[in-house]
Amino acid sequence: MPWYKQTAFWGVVISLFALTLSQLPPVNSWIENTSIDTELGSRVGLPNVIGIQGIQVYTGISNTGNRKINLSKLRIELEQPNGLKKEIKAQIYSRINAGQPIPQDFPITTITLSPGNSWSELV
Repeated sequence: MPWYKQTAFWGVVISLFALTLSQLPPVNSWIENTSIDTELGSRVGLPNVIGIQGIQVYTGISNTGNRKINLSKLRIELEQPNGLKKEIKAQIYSRINAGQPIPQDFPITTITLSPGNSWSELV
């Protein structure tokens, strides 16, 4: 009987294939998927501190892909009724820490999100 008709041979081949697959990462992570979901709050704050105008909006970002994502820039684009557009870069985000009544401002440097993680702050 030829070797390709023997069930013992194919049993060994399938076992080696299964052993190889068990040592690799899950199949769904083989194809790179970098996607994020964003959520903006329904209210916008317009602070005016010492004559410096700004925009505050609650922002939520979730990593729905299967790769780690590094965000280094956040921007908002405003469109006026006459069609003019203005882009504003986010420079800080505010967080209320436990035990402190006043929010603290932090600079936006790099936001790192692992798969399934989310980040939400007042930007």
